[in-house]
This record gives sequence, C-alpha cells and structure tokens, in this order.
Amino acid sequence: MMKTMFFKIWNSIIGKICIVLLGINFILSLYNLFQLSAYINTLSLFIVSFVVIVILLLLILCTYKLPKLSLVFHIILCILLVIGCLVFNRASSFTNQITQTDEVETVEIDVLKESTLDENSSLDGLTMGCFLDDSTGLTRAREILKEHEKTGVKEKQYDNMKDAYQDLLDNKIDMIVITSLSSSYLEEDVADYRDHIRPLFIKEYAIENTFQNEKLDITKEAFTVYLGGVDLSCNGKINGTGRGDVNILLTINPTTKKASMQVIPRDLYSYIPIKDAHSKLSYSGNWGGVQSSIASIEHELGVKINYYAKINFDGLIDLIDKIGGIDVYSHYDYTINDFHYQKGMNHVNGEQALAMARERKSLPLNERSRGLQQMEIIKGIMNKLFENPSYDYMMSALDSIQENFMTNLPENQFIDAFQLFLSMRDTLMNIETYSMDGEYKWHYDEVKKGYYLYYFYPSDGEIEKVRDRINNILQGN
Repeated sequence: MMKTMFFKIWNSIIGKICIVLLGINFILSLYNLFQLSAYINTLSLFIVSFVVIVILLLLILCTYKLPKLSLVFHIILCILLVIGCLVFNRASSFTNQITQTDEVETVEIDVLKESTLDENSSLDGLTMGCFLDDSTGLTRAREILKEHEKTGVKEKQYDNMKDAYQDLLDNKIDMIVITSLSSSYLEEDVADYRDHIRPLFIKEYAIENTFQNEKLDITKEAFTVYLGGVDLSCNGKINGTGRGDVNILLTINPTTKKASMQVIPRDLYSYIPIKDAHSKLSYSGNWGGVQSSIASIEHELGVKINYYAKINFDGLIDLIDKIGGIDVYSHYDYTINDFHYQKGMNHVNGEQALAMARERKSLPLNERSRGLQQMEIIKGIMNKLFENPSYDYMMSALDSIQENFMTNLPENQFIDAFQLFLSMRDTLMNIETYSMDGEYKWHYDEVKKGYYLYYFYPSDGEIEKVRDRINNILQGN
C-alpha cells in the first residue's frame, strides 16, 4: 500500500516537488525541535514533536489525495519553519552569550598614552611599578612579560598606588601593573587615571565560579534575583570584575503574585569572603566578581539569592535608548550635566538615566537617595517594556545589551521567565521598593590598609526588617 502510494505521488511533477519539500520540512523541523529543546522541558518537547510528526504524516496523505492543495500546505509550512529557524537563531545567539557567566580578572601592564613603547619594543633596563600588597598581580605581570619574551625589566614596589602613578607621570618609571586590587586603591586618589595610560600588555585570568544554581520551578516557587550594575572599572567587559555601583534584590512569588525590590547601599560595611576581611560592598564585586558581591550580601542579610542579572553602564544606556527612553519618577529636584530632573515624572534617555542612577552627592539622603532613584529607573524600564511586550520588541531591546549583560538564569527557564513577567504585569508596574535606614561612619579599611574611608552602617534592627520583608514574600505571607 505504502509502495503504491509513493509511486503514485512520485509519478507526477507536483508529487515530486511535494516529496522534496517534505524532506526539507523534515530537516527544518528537526532543527527547530533541537533549538526548542533548550527552552522547554522534556514533556513539552515530546508533545511538540508528536504534533510535528502528525502534521508531516497528514501532509503525506494529503499529497496522495489532494496533491495541489498539499503543495500549498508544504510551501506554507516550509516558510513557517524557515521563520522559526531565524527566530531561534536570533534567540539562541542572545541566550548563549548572556548565559556565559565565567568571569575574569584583567591584569595589565600599562604605559603613558604618549609613550613610544609597544609590544615589539625592548624592555631591557626599563622599570615596572607594582603595588606592594598585590603579590598575585606582580606574579602574573611577570608571567605576561615571560610570555612575550621580555627580559631585563626592573621592578619597583610601592605601598601606595598614587605614588606609583605619579612616578609614571614623572617618567621615573616606565610601566605600571594594574589589577582589580591596585585599581581600587588608585581610584580613591586619582579618579581619571585611565585617561592618561594605555595597556602595553593585557591578559585575562579566569575566576573560579563557586556560585551554585538551584533547580527551581520559577512558575511555582518563590525566588530572589540579585540585580547588579557595574561601573567602568570592569574595563568595558561584562565578564570582567567591576565595582558594584548598583545592588538591588528583586524578590518574586509567582503563586501569590507579590514582589518587592530592596536596594543594598554600595557603601555597606560588608564581609568580603575573597579577602576574609571587611570593606565596602562595592569592592566585593571589584575583587571577586558578581559571585563575591552575592556572597557578601547573603552574609550580611542572611538571605538566599537564587539568580543574578548583571549589566554595565554601556548596557543601561543602550537598552534605554533602544526602547525610546523611559518615564521615570524622581523623588527630588536637582540638576546634573545641564539636565534638570524635576520632582515627579521625567522622560530620560540612556545618558540621563545613567546620570540619575549614579548621582548621590546632590541628593538629601546621599546613598539612600541614589538607591531610591535606581529602583525607579528599573520600574521605568519594566513599564516601557510592558507597553509592547511582543517578541520583536523584546528581542530588539535585548539585542542592544547582548555585549553588556549576563545572567545565570538557565536557558530552559527563559520562556517561563517571560511568561511570568507578563502574568505579573500589574504587580511589577507598581512594585514595592525599599531602601535601608542607617548612618555613615569613617574609619580605616580592613582590606585597603592605610585608607580612611566612609561606610554605611544600618540602623539597629534594620537588617532584620529587610530580611523579614524578603522572607514574607518568599513564604507567601
């Protein structure tokens, strides 16, 4: 019977075309199913595969009975499958990149911008300045020189990075070693030092990833996401270590449809596991990446963080500009870079939103005020995305931050996250936001020896209030 059916189909021109299209559609179906497998569970994939097989079998029968109509269906299916391939390619390219969560620390051997030295120059007899307390950085700098077959380099160690930088400017030394640790010292004294130096040699060293993902069903189980924003100290690379300027916890309960955002001050006096000492929370990310920031927050608050999403300054600007700017509520009247933010709603572009997210000195509550503004910007982004939650609009927005965003949310939960995002529209558009009460105190840093810095200390009982608010949402209270 099957043999007779095949020969009848094959004996006509339309039949031959249909069989060729059937083969093409079968291959395209397999490709689409393979791509889809990264985003849905096994049961859903089995159901979709079964439906595809049934459709292909019906097309074979239709080709036997109604060849002309079957040809139309084959062409339509082929077009849909090709579109599916393009859609999945676009989505997988994005998700594959942003879920690459291996972070690196960058080690540089820098020279003055006007220096005539390049990678082919002889460095014999030249002097390289390095930070006395950064033995790992010096060891790695030596490795880099050896890899480039540079010999005869003298070393001069400094107990103060400002002195090393000044000697470089004064041509008393020829090179300087810059790492996340040494740069964090230098930034305290010379904010614009990057404007005057350039890398002669640069190498990235992988940071061991110790953050463990929990297997949660985010459609049913409550969870907390760390929203981290890093500054330019990450060298413009999202996988580089950088100072954590934005630290916000987003807690969501998909069952009760409740959510909240809690800002954690960047200057919070925190335990830094990677250094086994206390310093500012922002430095935790600079020294150990996003997982270090999470470990510090978990230690201080006594809460569990399940996922994270990390973005840098360029990513924030590109995202907001791509979606046409956002309407954001300002709690204060103030002016930055000739732009006036009035108390109430303001329409801002990417640069204006970034300035708003970073400003604190002109605000009445300093770091606390900045945290309030940062949460309003996140609300503004979510509200703008909710205006047109279509695939093309979302992908266009996400494409703009592909190089400047990373998350440890598994790829097979992206669709669940998108559906949850839509189902909690009203909650997220009016999400409750919280800051922390406290005061600033000045004293010497445990890690950055010799530096007298200011730190945020929460008021008595404030940590317990924060923990209770988060746990109430997690527990459905």
